[in-house]
Amino acid sequence: MYFRTKTIVKTLTAILMAMIIAVIPPFSVDSNAKGSKSSTDFEEYTVVDIDETTVKIVDIDEDGDWGYTLKVSIENNSDDITYMYSAESASLNGVCVTPYLYTEVKPGKKTNEDLEFYLSEEEEELIGEVTDIFIVMHAYDSNDWSADDIFYEEFHIYPKGEDNAEIVEREDEDSDIILAENDDIRLVLTGTEMDEYWGYELKVYLLNDTDQNVVFTIDDASINGYMIDCYWAEWLLPGTQALSDIDFYPEDLEDIDIEDEDDIEQIEFTFRVYDADDYYADDIYSEEITIEID
Repeated sequence: MYFRTKTIVKTLTAILMAMIIAVIPPFSVDSNAKGSKSSTDFEEYTVVDIDETTVKIVDIDEDGDWGYTLKVSIENNSDDITYMYSAESASLNGVCVTPYLYTEVKPGKKTNEDLEFYLSEEEEELIGEVTDIFIVMHAYDSNDWSADDIFYEEFHIYPKGEDNAEIVEREDEDSDIILAENDDIRLVLTGTEMDEYWGYELKVYLLNDTDQNVVFTIDDASINGYMIDCYWAEWLLPGTQALSDIDFYPEDLEDIDIEDEDDIEQIEFTFRVYDADDYYADDIYSEEITIEID
């Protein structure tokens, strides 16, 4: 599960689109139409089948409206409890991505939902053909957030068969700058960009080679010696990798007289990696990092 600002914006956009679609009259869609690649030989996968609920992955659409999509069938078997169903985190071929499934189902009702992955072009290129899907999904009483989950499931789906599942490995490029590395983690600067909306971006590759859920984050950032706010953190599953953007927003850059990319000479920050499930534990990694911009 990522909690970068861009992900929040994408999530809010998805919720807004779902609300719009909900009030549009239904229309038929030809699942065999050009642009839709339904996995006709996909074998239905049961996520959970308990007294309270049944959840199944019934199909895959490789080219869904919002990207790679799993078709999910949900049944709430309760007589009086409304359940909220959510995909908490996921990876595709070992690359951490954000899954979008957040739906409420009334007692005794069923629904067919899309579990979607909105991937950047860089993520699509790194992942390639999807052969290994890992998802963490849970459900709980929608009206009582303090109640225990009715289920919390971690599961794999192998669209091309388990024997053909592959975890991708990114090869370093000549232009890469390794900012931090040990046996447990890697932080690699793969490029920079000045974006009109997001501001100055450090494009980074992350690797979590531990058996823990971890958070990558930075503190005390500065540009050209001036302190600057930077709200960036990435949550990675054990043994996974990710692509991310560390953003310095336009209004914050203006406050320190940065008008374009050429004005940036040096970036400094404290890079930290810590156990996502134990905030009191010592950092897995911590280092002061300086980037000289040519």
